[in-house]
Amino acid sequence: MFTRRVFAGCAIALLAARGVAQEHQHGKGEKLGAVHFATSCNSEAQKEFDRAVALLHSFQFSHAIQGFNAALKSDPTCGIAYWGIALSQWSNPFAAGMKDNSQLQAGRESAERGKAAGAKTERERAYIAAVASLYSNFESTPQQARLLAYRDAMEGLASKYSDDQEAQIFYALALAAAEEPTDKTYAARLKAGAILNPVNPALGLNATISNTPYGVTAEAMEPCQANFVRREDFLQFLRQNNDAIFNVTRHLSRHYENAYAQIRSLGLSQSVGEKLAKLLLDWSTEAGEETIDGFSFKRTLTHEEIARMIGTTRETISRTFGDFAGKKIIDVKGATLTIRDRMALQALAGA
Repeated sequence: MFTRRVFAGCAIALLAARGVAQEHQHGKGEKLGAVHFATSCNSEAQKEFDRAVALLHSFQFSHAIQGFNAALKSDPTCGIAYWGIALSQWSNPFAAGMKDNSQLQAGRESAERGKAAGAKTERERAYIAAVASLYSNFESTPQQARLLAYRDAMEGLASKYSDDQEAQIFYALALAAAEEPTDKTYAARLKAGAILNPVNPALGLNATISNTPYGVTAEAMEPCQANFVRREDFLQFLRQNNDAIFNVTRHLSRHYENAYAQIRSLGLSQSVGEKLAKLLLDWSTEAGEETIDGFSFKRTLTHEEIARMIGTTRETISRTFGDFAGKKIIDVKGATLTIRDRMALQALAGA
């Protein structure tokens, strides 16, 4: 049985126990998701802003507010930072109960500061307007109505800026948060999962469709909320939503195309070194992040599991990894693998 680790603040829908997400080193001892939320702020503020969004995704709301304030300190014209502060002040979107009036007042003031600051782009102004709907007239407007208004605003934003990955994520979260507690069809939650499919790996989708066991476990590295959706409910949702069927079909097609290409590539390779080089290049393309040292990604398979994929022994894989590291082609620190010399690895792979 293979094991995957999940680095995420919240899981929208878990069809089977499996998940992979990128991990990124920010500050000293700080491990957060790899995030880039494009803004019109200066470069130093952008770094602080990305870190703050990663903290927001990890449900570290007070630290996220500090990060957004740091972005404002680096660039006082970074109006979009007030969006992040206001959304962080809402805190856990899935927490039961009503928000406190003092919390709502603080959030509204942050949203108003964002509007007054005059965000530099239409997209940034749309984010600020959306979060403002969570707090607008909170004295007389029910919380559920404001959640629905926020959901609708994020739907418009995500539709207009379809290439904005963060817009899709925050819209999916808004859908799930606005779901009526009495809705046992979980339609909003399932729609959120369908939106996230192109962004994040589907969790057990193949096994869900084929109705076969999925022999993979997941380990949550941070506090998270896992919402399980019954297979019958998911299939019923697909029957009623053509867009979701298309997304599932596209995902499965991409999955099998990639699997076929990888099997063919490994099968035609002559040596263990060539096969391993191709595998590492494929993984870096799928999940790698460019750093000052090269392309880094989390290695989720053990040497034994890699050996089974390639058709060799664990000892040979360990020796080949050591050879690559000795030639300074790769660097391995724990589960993180960094390709330091991509051209050399491509040469080994015959690319």
